[in-house]
Amino acid sequence: MRELANLMHMSLTTIYQLGGSKDQLIAEAHAERMATFREALHRKPPRGAKAEDRVRNVLRQYVSTLERDTVRTLTMMRAFYALTPDVLESRASVHRTYVDLIDEAVGETDVPDRLIVIETLGHVMNSAIVQWMNDEAHDASEVWRVLDAAVHVLFRNVN
Repeated sequence: MRELANLMHMSLTTIYQLGGSKDQLIAEAHAERMATFREALHRKPPRGAKAEDRVRNVLRQYVSTLERDTVRTLTMMRAFYALTPDVLESRASVHRTYVDLIDEAVGETDVPDRLIVIETLGHVMNSAIVQWMNDEAHDASEVWRVLDAAVHVLFRNVN
Protein backbone atom coordinates (compact mmCIF):
# COMPACT_ATOMS: atom_id res chain seq x y z
CA MET A 1 0.00 0.00 0.00
CA ARG A 2 2.92 2.31 0.69
CA GLU A 3 4.28 1.68 -2.80
CA LEU A 4 0.91 2.49 -4.30
CA ALA A 5 0.66 5.69 -2.23
CA ASN A 6 4.15 6.75 -3.34
CA LEU A 7 3.45 5.88 -6.97
CA MET A 8 0.20 7.88 -6.93
CA HIS A 9 1.76 10.73 -4.92
CA MET A 10 -0.95 10.33 -2.29
CA SER A 11 -0.93 9.75 1.40
CA LEU A 12 -1.53 6.26 2.75
CA THR A 13 -4.67 7.63 4.43
CA THR A 14 -6.04 8.79 1.06
CA ILE A 15 -5.34 5.40 -0.50
CA TYR A 16 -7.26 3.67 2.28
CA GLN A 17 -10.13 6.15 1.90
CA LEU A 18 -10.38 5.24 -1.79
CA GLY A 19 -10.59 1.55 -1.01
CA GLY A 20 -11.54 -0.36 2.08
CA SER A 21 -8.48 -2.59 2.03
CA LYS A 22 -5.53 -3.78 0.02
CA ASP A 23 -7.56 -6.86 -0.95
CA GLN A 24 -10.36 -4.68 -2.27
CA LEU A 25 -8.02 -2.61 -4.45
CA ILE A 26 -6.30 -5.70 -5.82
CA ALA A 27 -9.63 -7.50 -6.40
CA GLU A 28 -10.87 -4.46 -8.32
CA ALA A 29 -7.75 -4.64 -10.48
CA HIS A 30 -8.57 -8.30 -11.19
CA ALA A 31 -12.14 -7.34 -12.16
CA GLU A 32 -10.74 -4.74 -14.54
CA ARG A 33 -8.30 -7.28 -15.98
CA MET A 34 -11.20 -9.68 -16.63
CA ALA A 35 -13.21 -6.93 -18.35
CA THR A 36 -10.24 -6.20 -20.59
CA PHE A 37 -9.93 -9.91 -21.40
CA ARG A 38 -13.65 -10.01 -22.30
CA GLU A 39 -13.29 -6.97 -24.59
CA ALA A 40 -10.34 -8.55 -26.38
CA LEU A 41 -12.28 -11.77 -26.82
CA HIS A 42 -15.28 -9.86 -28.13
CA ARG A 43 -13.06 -8.24 -30.78
CA LYS A 44 -11.57 -11.59 -31.74
CA PRO A 45 -14.11 -14.36 -30.95
CA PRO A 46 -12.83 -17.84 -30.15
CA ARG A 47 -12.59 -20.28 -33.02
CA GLY A 48 -13.97 -23.75 -33.15
CA ALA A 49 -16.74 -25.68 -34.83
CA LYS A 50 -18.22 -26.90 -31.55
CA ALA A 51 -19.02 -25.17 -28.27
CA GLU A 52 -16.51 -27.47 -26.53
CA ASP A 53 -13.72 -26.22 -28.79
CA ARG A 54 -14.64 -22.55 -28.37
CA VAL A 55 -14.93 -22.79 -24.57
CA ARG A 56 -11.65 -24.70 -24.43
CA ASN A 57 -9.97 -21.94 -26.47
CA VAL A 58 -11.30 -19.20 -24.16
CA LEU A 59 -10.08 -21.01 -21.06
CA ARG A 60 -6.71 -21.76 -22.65
CA GLN A 61 -6.28 -18.04 -23.35
CA TYR A 62 -7.36 -17.21 -19.80
CA VAL A 63 -4.88 -19.63 -18.22
CA SER A 64 -2.13 -18.36 -20.55
CA THR A 65 -2.90 -14.82 -19.40
CA LEU A 66 -2.69 -15.90 -15.76
CA GLU A 67 0.54 -17.76 -16.39
CA ARG A 68 2.34 -14.81 -18.02
CA ASP A 69 2.86 -13.10 -14.67
CA THR A 70 2.48 -15.73 -11.97
CA VAL A 71 3.39 -13.45 -9.06
CA ARG A 72 0.84 -10.82 -10.08
CA THR A 73 -1.79 -13.46 -10.80
CA LEU A 74 -1.38 -15.21 -7.46
CA THR A 75 -1.47 -11.86 -5.65
CA MET A 76 -4.68 -10.93 -7.47
CA MET A 77 -6.24 -14.31 -6.79
CA ARG A 78 -5.38 -14.23 -3.08
CA ALA A 79 -7.10 -10.85 -2.81
CA PHE A 80 -10.02 -11.98 -4.98
CA TYR A 81 -10.65 -15.06 -2.83
CA ALA A 82 -10.20 -13.15 0.44
CA LEU A 83 -13.12 -13.62 2.79
CA THR A 84 -13.48 -9.93 3.53
CA PRO A 85 -16.80 -8.30 2.61
CA ASP A 86 -15.11 -5.46 0.70
CA VAL A 87 -14.15 -7.78 -2.20
CA LEU A 88 -17.72 -9.05 -2.76
CA GLU A 89 -18.53 -6.43 -5.40
CA SER A 90 -15.37 -7.22 -7.37
CA ARG A 91 -16.04 -10.94 -7.06
CA ALA A 92 -19.59 -10.43 -8.39
CA SER A 93 -18.25 -8.36 -11.30
CA VAL A 94 -15.70 -11.03 -12.21
CA HIS A 95 -18.41 -13.69 -11.99
CA ARG A 96 -20.66 -11.78 -14.40
CA THR A 97 -17.74 -11.30 -16.78
CA TYR A 98 -16.87 -15.02 -16.60
CA VAL A 99 -20.49 -16.01 -17.38
CA ASP A 100 -20.54 -13.59 -20.33
CA LEU A 101 -17.24 -14.99 -21.65
CA ILE A 102 -18.34 -18.60 -21.56
CA ASP A 103 -21.86 -17.83 -22.79
CA GLU A 104 -20.40 -15.98 -25.77
CA ALA A 105 -18.04 -18.88 -26.47
CA VAL A 106 -20.96 -21.34 -26.42
CA GLY A 107 -22.69 -19.10 -28.91
CA GLU A 108 -25.86 -20.28 -30.59
CA THR A 109 -25.27 -23.90 -29.62
CA ASP A 110 -28.17 -25.37 -27.68
CA VAL A 111 -26.76 -26.52 -24.35
CA PRO A 112 -29.22 -28.18 -21.97
CA ASP A 113 -29.06 -26.46 -18.58
CA ARG A 114 -26.71 -23.91 -20.12
CA LEU A 115 -26.38 -21.66 -17.06
CA ILE A 116 -25.85 -24.63 -14.74
CA VAL A 117 -23.12 -25.96 -17.03
CA ILE A 118 -21.42 -22.54 -17.09
CA GLU A 119 -21.72 -22.20 -13.30
CA THR A 120 -20.34 -25.71 -12.75
CA LEU A 121 -17.35 -24.98 -14.96
CA GLY A 122 -16.81 -21.78 -12.95
CA HIS A 123 -16.72 -23.77 -9.72
CA VAL A 124 -14.15 -26.13 -11.22
CA MET A 125 -12.08 -23.15 -12.35
CA ASN A 126 -12.24 -21.58 -8.89
CA SER A 127 -11.17 -24.85 -7.29
CA ALA A 128 -8.26 -25.31 -9.69
CA ILE A 129 -7.05 -21.75 -9.11
CA VAL A 130 -7.29 -22.11 -5.32
CA GLN A 131 -5.24 -25.31 -5.55
CA TRP A 132 -2.65 -23.41 -7.61
CA MET A 133 -2.60 -20.59 -5.03
CA ASN A 134 -2.07 -23.10 -2.23
CA ASP A 135 0.69 -24.84 -4.23
CA GLU A 136 -1.31 -28.04 -4.53
CA ALA A 137 -1.22 -27.52 -8.31
CA HIS A 138 2.39 -26.67 -8.98
CA ASP A 139 1.76 -24.47 -11.99
CA ALA A 140 -0.78 -23.25 -14.49
CA SER A 141 -0.44 -26.39 -16.59
CA GLU A 142 -2.24 -28.31 -13.83
CA VAL A 143 -5.00 -25.68 -13.81
CA TRP A 144 -5.30 -26.14 -17.56
CA ARG A 145 -5.39 -29.95 -17.26
CA VAL A 146 -8.29 -29.77 -14.79
CA LEU A 147 -10.20 -27.22 -16.88
CA ASP A 148 -9.66 -29.14 -20.10
CA ALA A 149 -11.09 -32.29 -18.50
CA ALA A 150 -14.07 -30.36 -17.11
CA VAL A 151 -14.84 -28.75 -20.47
CA HIS A 152 -14.73 -32.15 -22.13
CA VAL A 153 -17.08 -33.74 -19.57
CA LEU A 154 -19.54 -30.82 -19.58
CA PHE A 155 -19.67 -30.26 -23.35
CA ARG A 156 -18.87 -33.62 -24.95
CA ASN A 157 -22.49 -34.47 -25.76
CA VAL A 158 -23.33 -31.00 -27.09
CA ASN A 159 -23.61 -30.67 -30.86
